[in-house]
Amino acid sequence: MKTRKILSGAAVAFLAMAFFVGTVAPAAQADATTNMAASAAIGQQDLTSKNANQGGSADLNKLYNPRGMWSDGTKLIVADSINNRVLIYNSIPTENNANADVVIGQSNMTGHGNNQGGSAAANTLSDPFSVWSDGEKLLIADAGNNRVLIYNSIPTANNANADVAVGQPNKTGSTGNQGGGFTPAANTLYAPYGLHSDGQKLFIADWGNYRVLVYNSIPTTDNANADVVIGQQNMTTPAAGGSAAANTLSMPSEVFRFGNKLAITDRGNSRVLIYNSVPTSNGASADVAVGQANMTSGTANQGGSAAASTLNNVRGITFGGTKMFVGDTDNNRVLVYEVGAAYAIGKNQSTSLVLGEKMKVGKKNFQFSGTRVTLKKGRVRLLVAGSSQKLVKIGKNGKWSIKYNQKTDGVVRIKFKFYNSGGTDIQNSNDYFVQVSHNGSLTPVMLKSADFQPMSLSGSTKDKKSSEKINRSKMEW
Repeated sequence: MKTRKILSGAAVAFLAMAFFVGTVAPAAQADATTNMAASAAIGQQDLTSKNANQGGSADLNKLYNPRGMWSDGTKLIVADSINNRVLIYNSIPTENNANADVVIGQSNMTGHGNNQGGSAAANTLSDPFSVWSDGEKLLIADAGNNRVLIYNSIPTANNANADVAVGQPNKTGSTGNQGGGFTPAANTLYAPYGLHSDGQKLFIADWGNYRVLVYNSIPTTDNANADVVIGQQNMTTPAAGGSAAANTLSMPSEVFRFGNKLAITDRGNSRVLIYNSVPTSNGASADVAVGQANMTSGTANQGGSAAASTLNNVRGITFGGTKMFVGDTDNNRVLVYEVGAAYAIGKNQSTSLVLGEKMKVGKKNFQFSGTRVTLKKGRVRLLVAGSSQKLVKIGKNGKWSIKYNQKTDGVVRIKFKFYNSGGTDIQNSNDYFVQVSHNGSLTPVMLKSADFQPMSLSGSTKDKKSSEKINRSKMEW
């Protein structure tokens, strides 16, 4: 592995995007404790109940096998998978049994049928698995309909129509690989499981095709072609059995970009693959395999029992601060790895953050900038450790900039809040954890095998359907 040159200067910053299970991560100083109790249960009347739909049928306060989630710290969006819908809570619930405000995929809060009892349409869903938003657009992995739906704005009323269907020629198409059987193409999907975006590129874990697709920009029309395929040599290679390698995937379930790197849960090979830079050409090889001794091994727990360096049917993945969290499904645990910073920049260098913000380290301060065409004449507020620092205007061209001087060394949490011209808070950025050093020099953290050492175990991600083998005639998860 190449060694980076040490960066030095008056200010050096490490940036790490922070998420937890698809949501904005809690503050770094949050007081979490072992065996702590949850404060509220969404989908149940109390913290001890567990029946699907509370033992009845679907309603605005019920859930049936919820999977992917997203939050900006204000709204909460949940993929209510077996109810074939996505629920939107306009404010994060603080009490048990909260009611959702908006339902997507159904005409009302009691509907739950696959495609509303009919066939796929712009307003229906079938077994949605993942959701993602930048605070404006909403993306849903509609696995049962073999597509990803894009809503140009987060719906505010029930039964909204999607604006774009990725993986299908139109919004009524629903067959795997558009009827092409086991043979995929650049514009097809087969049971997309996970999705993620950095605000610019779109990444889809195309589970049934044993690949991850990269779109260099979020599609704006139906039937868009992907630009890069990971896990296959080209866009038309069918999923097939074979042995694990640095450039192969088997049933990838989640994908996550953190900084300049990309992580994929390669669940069929019981590993997480790390690419030190986002691939720009087909069939790229990973740089790191977590959970296996090498790039050609793919057996559960490396052929033995669970250990600090093994994985078994890995499923979920997310990052917070400098840590990676992996849902080790069949070992009934979540592993925590110290992976270092996602970004390393020095004096007079700049880097792009999520949602298009840019950060530059100047001689005496941090310089943040961005463009929000939809928020002309609005405002941007900079918060550091939760406290407001600066409020600036967004220009007529949508551009804005903020300078901020962090006088003390250490890790600080930075966030942006965006307001429209009427003063309404309509969007929050992710949390960015920034480590500041004014003197001396710091060595940029690089991802390498030695960095991936489990720190602790907690929780359980056991799924009653954990023996997830693909059945082409009827999907089983």
